[in-house]
Amino acid sequence: MKKFISTNIHWILFVLVLINLIVSMTNFTNSTPDIIALSFGIVAFVGVGILVCSIEVERRRKKEKI
Repeated sequence: MKKFISTNIHWILFVLVLINLIVSMTNFTNSTPDIIALSFGIVAFVGVGILVCSIEVERRRKKEKI
């Protein structure tokens, strides 16, 4: 279990940010704090998505070299 978590922690983080974004969209009202929270959630989702992509590309490059 520890090896699974250590090798896939970036995917787990991606799923948690996605769930958080979906939950914030379901409770969305048209107020300033909700708009700010939603924009921060979208920025976090994009940032973690870029992080996941870069980690996976790096892993595939390492596998090709071996």
